[in-house]
Amino acid sequence: MGIYQQKPARLDHWETLMQMRQFFTEEELLALPHNEIFVGDTESYSNYWLAAFKHVATGKIAYFESKNGERVQSEWLQFMLDRFCIVGFNWHNFDNVLLSLALSQRFGIKELKDATVALIEQGVRPRELMKQNGLWLHQGNSVDLIEVAPLTGSLKNYAARLNCPHLQDLPFDPAAVLDLEQIAVTRQYCFNDLDNTELLLNELSPHLELRAALGQEFGKDLRSRSDAQLAQEIINLEIKRITGKEPKRVDFTEYVGSTFTYDAPAYIRFVDPEFNAICPKTIEGQCFVIGGRRFAIGMGGLHSQEKSQTLTCGEFRILDRDVTGYYPNLILKNGFSPEHLGETFLIALQNIVDRRYSAKKSGNKVTADSLKIASNGTFGKLSDPYSTLYSPKMMVQTTLTGQLSLLMIIEILTLHGFNVVSANTDGVVCLVRLERYSEFVAIWKNWEVLTQLETEEIEYKGLYSRDVNNYIAVTVDGKVKQKGDYAFKQSVVEKPRRVYLLRRRYCVLD
Repeated sequence: MGIYQQKPARLDHWETLMQMRQFFTEEELLALPHNEIFVGDTESYSNYWLAAFKHVATGKIAYFESKNGERVQSEWLQFMLDRFCIVGFNWHNFDNVLLSLALSQRFGIKELKDATVALIEQGVRPRELMKQNGLWLHQGNSVDLIEVAPLTGSLKNYAARLNCPHLQDLPFDPAAVLDLEQIAVTRQYCFNDLDNTELLLNELSPHLELRAALGQEFGKDLRSRSDAQLAQEIINLEIKRITGKEPKRVDFTEYVGSTFTYDAPAYIRFVDPEFNAICPKTIEGQCFVIGGRRFAIGMGGLHSQEKSQTLTCGEFRILDRDVTGYYPNLILKNGFSPEHLGETFLIALQNIVDRRYSAKKSGNKVTADSLKIASNGTFGKLSDPYSTLYSPKMMVQTTLTGQLSLLMIIEILTLHGFNVVSANTDGVVCLVRLERYSEFVAIWKNWEVLTQLETEEIEYKGLYSRDVNNYIAVTVDGKVKQKGDYAFKQSVVEKPRRVYLLRRRYCVLD
């Protein structure tokens, strides 16, 4: 059995834990209004199958289990999925697949376990599994948090980062045949995963609100999309609105073994001849020294190489200049587009950026923030071979142009005697003497005119960094900006139940 628990505590211990939970009666479930939010999860063994749902507003649980050949309660499962908004982690590609099979009444405990093995161990795709059995995935009101969450990790990774009260791994080998005590342990394990799913849901509620707002505007359910997926969906919808046709993705195998040339915009010029002779073939991972500072170039962006740096203001001002909407504006100003989409892509992206600007100007923060995600996330899909936006050449054009543009301003500032102390993807931090501030601003204005980009400035009174990606910065008005390992996050356990209070904003499908 390896790492899995073999001898759990006495059965009465797990029964005591059950008594600490609250459970719905059938009458209470039937009385709940439509679109109430539940978090959901399933567990599957060869002799035991469980589907459990926790009501976010009250904390009460409804669970439906089958043991040793008992019939799966498909009627109640159908009721839960049709009546309520179900939120899960990896819900669409796993739990909802098993529930869809269970609804058919052709799948018992053993068959559901076989389907679990096919999905997890054999890598069978959900739609392929459903097609093999002549069935369709259930299309209910549901949200999957796995893509909305910003990292790549399991539910337990997120729960640990959110300071969950209890973290538990799967207690028994998935191939085990469970006895009554082990079933009791597994049931509590599932309930704990419901608690942690709710924890993550609370944390992600602002992101879900934004996606719901976009979904209402574009007439499509976008609540389970990552930032990059969101951008792709909205670009696709805009292109369809313009052309009347759905954009098609290219066959990525056509790019295998192919080469292309980086075409630098005309404004990319350096004083140092070494920089003008930069060869894109050798640029990945290359470091350039400007004013004694090292700057690394790569597909992930420009990064300065400082270590353990402490800066405080005095005779110098610590000024951080970030480029506004760096990637979308680089794309639009330089006319970069996927070869198969051409000018239509630029029109669609410009429409999104313009609508975001109008929403921001009118004070519509939700729409403005939503469209910001859509415009900024576009770049992330350029390197996805399964995306309609896939374009490796455009990705390289955008990335290299962005980094070379920043290297230009770093070189200019350094030649004028300004001390560039840090640079990262879309921003530069400089030390500027009080009497030279107007000169500093003028240099940036000239660069903005040249590149057609805009920048925003933040002033720090202290910057304390381990490296470019891990630091604490204190602004002159006392706000604290933290990044990487120094980012402080309040435990969501202490936060109010925002999800329930805001539920009508994103749980209802129109």
